[in-house]
Amino acid sequence: MSNFVKILLIAFSLAMDAFAVSIALGIKEGRRNTKLAIKVSFTFALFLVAMQLIGYFLGTYIKGYFSHYTDLIAFILLLSIGLNMIREWRQDDEDIISKRTYFNFLNLLFLGFATSIDDLSVGLSLSLINLNIYTSTIIIAIVTFLLSFVGVIFGFIIGDKFDKSELIGGIALISLGFYILLVD
Repeated sequence: MSNFVKILLIAFSLAMDAFAVSIALGIKEGRRNTKLAIKVSFTFALFLVAMQLIGYFLGTYIKGYFSHYTDLIAFILLLSIGLNMIREWRQDDEDIISKRTYFNFLNLLFLGFATSIDDLSVGLSLSLINLNIYTSTIIIAIVTFLLSFVGVIFGFIIGDKFDKSELIGGIALISLGFYILLVD
């Protein structure tokens, strides 16, 4: 198998968390918002790249220290954001409209961190299988950006069809958190 195919397979597998969260965010927004889709996609790609590079350059020290906690940290962040979405779903529509700050900088940082924390170990793994970290990172960032963008757009479409979009988005984030904690 060529290095490009290896990198592409790694990229798609790594971007699945970001894709799932992007769908939930698109559902949460409930209306088409290309600026939000770009912001979310850029944030997820940036965090994924940053975590890989940190993992790659700090190597075994970081992997040994964080490897036992990455899934738990991601679970806690996704659970808290998912529960917040469900809480907002239960509120009146007027309250939700007045709280359109959900997609603020801090929430996107938390989501970016939650979807990419396990990539610290991936950065180390890339060095062990002799793949060029810079080529790998660029390809992975592009795939993550594109899948995240498609996920948000898909979420917009689903959100337009359902009036319980925040409930669905919250359940999706919580499910992803449990998946990361129990299976990943």
